[in-house]
Amino acid sequence: MGALFAGLKDIVKSLPWKTWLVVFLIGALFGWFVLGWWIAPVKWVDAAPQHLEPTWRADYMRMVIESFTYNGNADLAKVRYQGLGDAAPKVLEEVTRDPGYLNPADIERFKSVVLGQAPAAVEQGPAAQGGGQGKSGLALVGLCLVVLVGLAAIGGIFFFMRKKKAADGAAMAPGAAVVGESGPAPLSSYHTTYTLGDDYFDESFSIDTASGEFLGEAGLSFAEASETQPKYVRAFEVWLFDKAGIRTETAVLCTPELFADEEARQRLEARGTVVAAAPGQVVTLKTEKLQLEAQVTECEFGDGPEGQYFAKLTVTFRVFLHEEGESATEASSAEGLPA
Repeated sequence: MGALFAGLKDIVKSLPWKTWLVVFLIGALFGWFVLGWWIAPVKWVDAAPQHLEPTWRADYMRMVIESFTYNGNADLAKVRYQGLGDAAPKVLEEVTRDPGYLNPADIERFKSVVLGQAPAAVEQGPAAQGGGQGKSGLALVGLCLVVLVGLAAIGGIFFFMRKKKAADGAAMAPGAAVVGESGPAPLSSYHTTYTLGDDYFDESFSIDTASGEFLGEAGLSFAEASETQPKYVRAFEVWLFDKAGIRTETAVLCTPELFADEEARQRLEARGTVVAAAPGQVVTLKTEKLQLEAQVTECEFGDGPEGQYFAKLTVTFRVFLHEEGESATEASSAEGLPA
């Protein structure tokens, strides 16, 4: 063994410094491009809103305030506000100074709700801090560059996905007929799917006339979910906002197990009619001028620490105009399940 080390020592001494510099550069480039970009690239998933670039944080806050203005869900507004972590108060003040397209009165109403208690710091999990680290041996400069590029990419993807969802809802062709349905064509239609792991799922879409007049908004959001990551969702809230009546009608889609729990069902009834989700289940919400039919086209369940949860849920929304002048909530069951 001693002879081996002695031989290596002689080799090191015999090579000029320029050779070692070339070897170092080759190793750095190999680690940067081959390991860092091809074999073991850094992957960012499920980043929290607080990781957004400062300008995008302000856009995120404006979207949160706009959503609260339409759905009036104070609990959901607080969760989204706290998603910005320690930066939330600063971003809210920035949006107050520069409201953009928002009504200043809506901002003040939002502030009175979310600042009623001190925002809790968002707990960071390994996924929120970015998954996948490069193997040991990556050059320091290359690793820093990859991390910066990954952070910018996840921020950009998060921002543009939110913008795209809003644009898709607004661009939905009013009156587009739903395949396989008979009767009058809906004023607006929308299709959304939730899958386990989408912890920031919150779908909404605008309801407009053919001439572009805004009539209201509808959507699907969490009604009951665990505090873990990923969140295990046991119930969803279907809601319909009518500008004419300035009110929001709601109903709850829950797992069959939660529906069978009388105490849990009574707790959820404070939000609206409670319905056990099943393929074919239709929930109807009526306001002064609008009628929403939310049909469950696909649902899958799993069993977790807190009981049965949604692994997947697909809902098709159809909105019609009506002149009945009354509000109501109805639910028609799939065969064999309670409504």
